Amino acid sequence: MSQEERYSSVMELLKSKACVKQAVFRKTKETFEILAEQVEHLALSIDKEISSIDTNVHLNAERKGDYETRLYFSGDLLLFHMHTNAFGFDQNHGIKKLTYVKEDPSRAYCGIINIYNFLADSFRFNRVNDLGLLVARIFVNKDGHFYVEGPKHIGVLFNNFSKQEVSKEAMNKVVTTAMDYSMKEDLLTPPFQYVKEVQVHQMQSLSSELRVRTAKKLGFKMQGDSEIKG
Repeated sequence: MSQEERYSSVMELLKSKACVKQAVFRKTKETFEILAEQVEHLALSIDKEISSIDTNVHLNAERKGDYETRLYFSGDLLLFHMHTNAFGFDQNHGIKKLTYVKEDPSRAYCGIINIYNFLADSFRFNRVNDLGLLVARIFVNKDGHFYVEGPKHIGVLFNNFSKQEVSKEAMNKVVTTAMDYSMKEDLLTPPFQYVKEVQVHQMQSLSSELRVRTAKKLGFKMQGDSEIKG
């Protein structure tokens, strides 16, 4: 390959990939800002309503930098985290089979916003060994189209990638659906054999961190490629 050909190849890749990925980043960031606004809105509106029923129940939104926001509610924490990179998909992935993507392959590049569920006390008491689990992943492309991968009753609501566009209403629905799913999964007692022994230093640090992992059972099978509509 000549120097001129290499130069042309580099320019073509910059146009076809680098520029697209920058556009994906900007659109994903816009989506994250809308999502964070809806998290704050829901926290304020629901907290106001629930406090009239029980003054001990509170919802609280907390922004943590440019790429993370948190929602505390009913002993749970939903953590929304935006990845700063753009991702492609394997050639066998269902998204590559959509007419919408075949018309413009660059539409398959997506940013990701992950939604994790933790116990609120895990962060409140700095229990660093506690476990959190992935509830869902929001994929956003350069055109502001998105779909959600997650447990069936979350994924099926947001799987029409070719038609589904980011909006306040859509992000509000994503948040409330994730809240509903998380609250329906109760904290389960760990098996006795896993907690029957405890070390002295664990008891000494009990006030700040009991080194026995705590987590909600939130296992699920990710939405299959074939379920993505278009």
